[in-house]
Amino acid sequence: MIKKLLLPMLCLTLCITGLIGCNKNKDGEPSAAPVADIDLDRSEISLKIGESIGLVAAVLPGDADKDSLTWYSTDKSVVTVKHGTVTAVSSGSAVIVCASSNGIFAKCIVTVAAEAHVHSFGDWAETLAPTCKVEGKKERTCSSCQTVESEVIARTDDHVPEEREVSRTEPTCTTAGSFTMITTCSVCTQFISSRTGSIPKTEHSLGTEVVTTAPTCTRAGVGYKACTNEGCTFKQETRPAALDHLLIDVKGQAPTCQKTGISDHKKCTRDGCNYNTKTTLPKDPNAHAYAIEEMLLIPPTETTSGMAIFECGNDGCTFIGTDITVPELNSTAYTKTELADGSILYSFKYNYNGKMITITFTL
Repeated sequence: MIKKLLLPMLCLTLCITGLIGCNKNKDGEPSAAPVADIDLDRSEISLKIGESIGLVAAVLPGDADKDSLTWYSTDKSVVTVKHGTVTAVSSGSAVIVCASSNGIFAKCIVTVAAEAHVHSFGDWAETLAPTCKVEGKKERTCSSCQTVESEVIARTDDHVPEEREVSRTEPTCTTAGSFTMITTCSVCTQFISSRTGSIPKTEHSLGTEVVTTAPTCTRAGVGYKACTNEGCTFKQETRPAALDHLLIDVKGQAPTCQKTGISDHKKCTRDGCNYNTKTTLPKDPNAHAYAIEEMLLIPPTETTSGMAIFECGNDGCTFIGTDITVPELNSTAYTKTELADGSILYSFKYNYNGKMITITFTL
């Protein structure tokens, strides 16, 4: 083994010697004290594949630049080294060298022992499911060497049931149907069980509605729909919806000082329908029947105004309006109409308590 290590050691010695004199800064001046000696805490190590161990390097003098040390492995396929940590890769021997830039170095011989391979199998995986007729199979694989191990899975006593229909009577809207099912093993066809059941009646197939009593706008109609399936006498009663009103607009009647009025409204014109939207309007105390014919107290002249009163013309009303000023006869407020007897009918508009009334008189 020592002879095998001589050639790598010789090469490393030449490489390390070539580094002497390189420990200078960029100005050519020494940056730290040169390393005079290197001592490793181990000279020989025995490892197993996959194991790691750390080597510690001590340098002299104490102020030497320890950060300039370089680590080497003579066979990286056997062991590797990084910052003093040695890791076994495969069986064999190699030398770990720790060297300074000025050629000082120390070494450690590392031996990696070969070990018998121990499988690391994963979980079993079923590759063929067992049935009541054939055996199954399961396998597992070694995660490091990919060796596959297999085992037989014993046949199961459980059948795989499969149900199918063997007879059927279709239902109608008057009679329920029926069916018969059997269950056998889908693998070995062995009979397992049977069952029968009923099928609910179907829905009726209803035809066109027949109206026996027509609807109006005040009530729904009466009718039926008969089933069209052969042999079925079922009839379903129907209630045709009430009709919409045929509405027209009706003018109302204004209230007076003695009578209530009726609002503008709508009413239905269908025969027998009394529907309407009218409402009663309350009496209006100011809704007098204004008139002053033959009620001039002081007749007007061409240049002077007159005075008039009036009584409400509605039956039962005793209201008397007073202090009505009548314009002079030449006023433009009048509408004048000559009558057949030669008299003149005077007419004008007058605002009485906020209500415009027409006043007429004859002279």
